[in-house]
Amino acid sequence: MTTLRANGAPEATDELYSLAWGIDFRANSYSVCNVNGVRFHTSQREIRRTTQNSGLVVDSEHNNTPMQFYGTLCDVIELEYTMGYRVVLFKCDWFDLNPRRNRIRKDYTLTCIDVSNFWYKDQPFIFALQAQQVFYVNDHSFGSNWKVVQKMQHRHIWDVPEVEDPEELENDNTHNTSNEAYQQSGESTLITTIEANDIEENQLQRDDDETETVDIDLVVTDDFIDDEEEEDDTLFDYTDDLPDEEEMVVMNDDDTDIED
Repeated sequence: MTTLRANGAPEATDELYSLAWGIDFRANSYSVCNVNGVRFHTSQREIRRTTQNSGLVVDSEHNNTPMQFYGTLCDVIELEYTMGYRVVLFKCDWFDLNPRRNRIRKDYTLTCIDVSNFWYKDQPFIFALQAQQVFYVNDHSFGSNWKVVQKMQHRHIWDVPEVEDPEELENDNTHNTSNEAYQQSGESTLITTIEANDIEENQLQRDDDETETVDIDLVVTDDFIDDEEEEDDTLFDYTDDLPDEEEMVVMNDDDTDIED
């Protein structure tokens, strides 16, 4: 690989060159990792937490039979190569779900697994990109060692691309839409305001004709409203329903609870 690199061979890419040199003897260990917008925590980190982010599942094979491996995240290992290349690995504990031992059951649309034992202890590592996050819920129908697997639709974390020139997106017809910011479906209310100065006033006066004065005769009509006071019978009907003075309760200023 060194000779091909020195001769400028096109197949000696940077990735193969870094892989040929091998990894650094030092490795970084983390308890939190974001993969494809999904946050993973190690099981040790969740001991004193109420949230759960350590469950995962990966598609693989057992005895040449495709199956899903369920487990928990134990550690996040970052391997470093030359030229800045890095690889992130997940170290996991895999639950023993051997089909012959009936440790995985299907209850309608639910998947129930037995978490009392582990297997594949000599193969704990997977690539971080292979993991899909799941949550484990207590299964009261099968017992304390059983969990119900819940696969969730995550609200991903996305890095918003920064554009220095605002006109760059308008002029670039080959812009890749996959790099655009992601927005979850939802509703929002847009409130717009209009300033009074922006509204054009309509002129109601005509300037293309001379002003003409029109005389209007004032017609006075008699006022047929009878100003004579009449006795209102409804007043007596209303007062007849009022209680006597002895039955009335009068509240003065001393009886109120409202303070001045």
